[in-house]
Amino acid sequence: AGGSFYFYNTATLAFGRQEFKKTWGDRKLEDNWRRSSKQSTGINNEEEAVVEAVVISESELYKPETYISKIPTDQVVIDSLAKDRNFAYYQLGLIYKEKFKEYGLAANRLEKLLTLNPEERLILPTKYNLYKIYNQTEQTGLADQYKNDIINNHPNSRYAEILKNPNTQLATDESSPEFKYKALYKEFEAGKYQYVIDTSDEYIDLYNGNDIVPKLEMLKATAIARKDGFEAYKKALNFVSLNYPNSEEGKQAQLIYATILPTLANKAFLPDEESDSWKAVYTFTSEEQEAAEALKEKLDGAIEEYRYTNLSTSIDYYDPNTVFVVIHGLNSKMGSKGFAEILKENKKYKIKRPYFEIATPNYKTVQIHKNLEDYLSRSSEEEKNSNPQK
Repeated sequence: AGGSFYFYNTATLAFGRQEFKKTWGDRKLEDNWRRSSKQSTGINNEEEAVVEAVVISESELYKPETYISKIPTDQVVIDSLAKDRNFAYYQLGLIYKEKFKEYGLAANRLEKLLTLNPEERLILPTKYNLYKIYNQTEQTGLADQYKNDIINNHPNSRYAEILKNPNTQLATDESSPEFKYKALYKEFEAGKYQYVIDTSDEYIDLYNGNDIVPKLEMLKATAIARKDGFEAYKKALNFVSLNYPNSEEGKQAQLIYATILPTLANKAFLPDEESDSWKAVYTFTSEEQEAAEALKEKLDGAIEEYRYTNLSTSIDYYDPNTVFVVIHGLNSKMGSKGFAEILKENKKYKIKRPYFEIATPNYKTVQIHKNLEDYLSRSSEEEKNSNPQK
């Protein structure tokens, strides 16, 4: 069945990813990835740090002191190892429970974890999973023990709420993954793409093994698309489709990757004469948000005064450093330029800020591929060619 395959299970996958990182570090998917020189300092770091192989001489190879000297003594390192061990116990318990249905082994690992003074974030989900295991295996006494523990000692937790009201939908519970996902989606709609990416990473780590993880990965991929463009989106979608293939989000990612991305791959700009839909665009830095909003308000006033009911404006995100104020609904390049020049010369508006005209299909291309400089260079070259005396 599909649910038993390694990469179809979010808990198994999370554990496998952690074990790979612990053994090999953060490595790119490429040839010869096992070589020490392929070790990198981070997933998104393009610069690779060479890790020197430790060479042990023949005379030292079989001496116990050689290896004893390498045992960590720094308390920070020891604490880090303890955290890794605890998380491994937790993930292993989930793997036995969810993938193999080995409830005895699962309970053994999770019970052991609770004796190891785990960090707070692991305690409640461990107790809840033990309750589920004992309930599943009809060990009523142990199930009730953990149920009462959670309700009495963690009464405000989402797990207590689930146990007290098993049929309650918790999407409105502020501690639930569903609630946090909905709140994060609102931040996405507000254009806070970097915040969404960073917070998704936090939640993905926090809710490892939960069904909300593929949703968070897909939201993160979409935020990456808005922030960094086509190539980054392609990589993010590929990650979701390969790592969560049995989830709805994984299937959606694969569909987009296979059918929609190919239609967006072309970076070429449409010739100006082939479009009858145009925009005038004013560029602002991200620090100039107030100035951008003031200009939009001024443009809206001008559109209303001139009764150009077919025109509208927006403030559009371009990249982390740039936003656009856009006039939509113009019919030609000359019309775009003409309206912008009217606003520049009109004493009431005096909009002197530089702008550029762009056909709607080319604006879409610029936003998808983040290739504004290519478009502006092309426009500049065309302007020179059409006015050779300048």
